[in-house]
Amino acid sequence: MATNKERYEFIEAMFDKLDSISVERIVGHYIKLIPKGRHWMGLCPFHRDTKLGSFIVTPDRGIWKCFSCGDDYAGNGVKFVSLYKHITYLDAAFDTALEFGLISYDEYRKYSKKKYDADYVRKLEKRYSEKKKNIQMPKKANPVIIHNVYQCMKDCCTLNPEHRKALITERKLSTERIEKDYFSCPTNWRQKDAIINKIKEKYPVYHDDILKTVPGFFYDKKHQKLTFTGYKGLCILIRNAEGHIEAIQIRKDTIKEGDSRYVWFSSTFAYYNANDYDGGCGCGSPKDVCYPQHQGKHTLCITEGRFKSERLTESGNISVSVQGVASWQGIEETIGKIRDIHNVFLFFDSDILGKHVLFVQSEKMAEKIKERYPALHLRYAFWSKKYGKGIDDCIIAGNIEKVKLYELPDAINICNGAFEDALKKYGITCLQELKQEKVKEFECYLQSLTESRLGLS
Repeated sequence: MATNKERYEFIEAMFDKLDSISVERIVGHYIKLIPKGRHWMGLCPFHRDTKLGSFIVTPDRGIWKCFSCGDDYAGNGVKFVSLYKHITYLDAAFDTALEFGLISYDEYRKYSKKKYDADYVRKLEKRYSEKKKNIQMPKKANPVIIHNVYQCMKDCCTLNPEHRKALITERKLSTERIEKDYFSCPTNWRQKDAIINKIKEKYPVYHDDILKTVPGFFYDKKHQKLTFTGYKGLCILIRNAEGHIEAIQIRKDTIKEGDSRYVWFSSTFAYYNANDYDGGCGCGSPKDVCYPQHQGKHTLCITEGRFKSERLTESGNISVSVQGVASWQGIEETIGKIRDIHNVFLFFDSDILGKHVLFVQSEKMAEKIKERYPALHLRYAFWSKKYGKGIDDCIIAGNIEKVKLYELPDAINICNGAFEDALKKYGITCLQELKQEKVKEFECYLQSLTESRLGLS
């Protein structure tokens, strides 16, 4: 019989061996993964994805994450197995070690079939799940430099006729708004060189070592010069609560299957390819704050993406947009920098009523805001999907009167109740049990059921 000391030493040695198995091998043992640059992508098994984009594995950081499910659904390979099998972190480690031949079946029977203290297991998970995350991230320029560089880029660039037409005719933006925050992304070497020269001319102290710490910029060793990334698409300046530019978002003109339409102006790829490049960093996940031209209300609207914000500010509202519902973390800090807010309305896309994992994320966000700012009055805004996916679609189509407001507790009870009843109808207890071919059918049923209970149909 093994002593406690022997068991614990065995477990420590097992976890050291698990470091030799890459995260994509472990996750790929359970779901199909497709390579995309430095990442791997797959359909999330936890909320039953129907298209690529949410679930990403990053081998060089040893982690995976589902951006729809949120921060609770992220971690290393063992954490994935733990969630996938509904078992403890330690049990998942034993299973993974056995599956990849790191321990024998006799060792598995000898050490795994024991009762381990829950506190010990929690400490193990904390230590080993954070082990690969403690990477020194690339240095990032200070906010003033980032603002100045991006503003200079905007001033150097033009807006091509196709982008201008789309902003005017499809997005219904004013000339003032277009001129302030939108430009077409430069993609050829000559354009990029000219822009960098303009930046250095305006800010002589911004030499290469400084500029390569601005997200999007990097030093190309092969061509022996500073440059920046880019895609053929529309650039959008992302501003914080003080109106300073924090990031640039690019709406790509064309995309392939599995690619995202919206991407950040980022150069993290350079940081992870030190043989070819120097510098490079990312912008994080900044919150985009839009103020109305004539502020006459004490209302804040939270939504997804700049174009929804543009529509909401037209009515005198302040708007904060996140890049996907699951990217809300830190929004309470942004709200704290906006003055004289009494009411908060949540304007997420209408399909949130059929994709329950997204609703859960919005609920977590709302609860965090309410906890931080109890005096704020929070309400959900819902409308039927047939009147438009986003609030911008709804407004442009003339369906704003179809939007209904719901108190936070009522919305949460109705939406969660509809989800529980939908699970019962399909004879499952969680989405992970749902067959992949039934996912879209389930989402359509849940959308219809929730809209009916909300009185939207």
